[in-house]
Amino acid sequence: MIAPKRSTEAASESNIENDGDVRRRTQSQDNQGTSDVIGYIIGGTQVTDADRYKYIVSLTKWGGHFCGAALIAPDLVISAAHCQNIDGAKVGLINKNDDTVPSFTGISGVTKNTNCNKGIQENKMIHLHENYGDNYVNDLMIVKLGGSVDTSAYPIISINTDGSAPASGDDLTTMGWGQTIAGSSTSMANTLNEVEVTAISQVACQSMYGGYLQENMFCAMDPGQDACQGDSGGPII
Repeated sequence: MIAPKRSTEAASESNIENDGDVRRRTQSQDNQGTSDVIGYIIGGTQVTDADRYKYIVSLTKWGGHFCGAALIAPDLVISAAHCQNIDGAKVGLINKNDDTVPSFTGISGVTKNTNCNKGIQENKMIHLHENYGDNYVNDLMIVKLGGSVDTSAYPIISINTDGSAPASGDDLTTMGWGQTIAGSSTSMANTLNEVEVTAISQVACQSMYGGYLQENMFCAMDPGQDACQGDSGGPII
């Protein structure tokens, strides 16, 4: 269902397109922080257009934001497999505490089984990439919402099939509700933040990440502006 591309810093990626070339970014989990929430947007700005990212999804745990995701079908979202420990989702919101948007609870059951028959769909709502493994290889999952979103109000994002995109030097934007100050668990954003980054070459990324970088990953960065480890599973466009 998903054709992974190349990856971001410490991140496995799948490409997505909407409003031009759009790619979903799945950042790696920050294991050093004390917060249960993963990631941050650094050097970005608050999103002020409530209609700009209607496909954005907040995956929740214990009622609070946990990871980012993107709506790819009326009842399906895509995110990072390492975000599998979730129990709910909110779609198309700007403020992460907004309860007026389509919201879903009771999301549970994890499987790598590719035989999505009726029984599996009913009992397993979190579907990991069948080859998800160590070092965030194939770090992808599809989450079934347990209900459908009105896509006339919340348009879905479509998966990019262009294996050459993004090219080195392309301008990209990523977004999330995580920390705005690296390492500060008290700087979590209530309002969706976005930040522009630049795609870099595989050679440049290889020099930083060595054997960690896989062929189905790509890298993007800018000095002082990034979503390094934050919001895992959210889009990069």
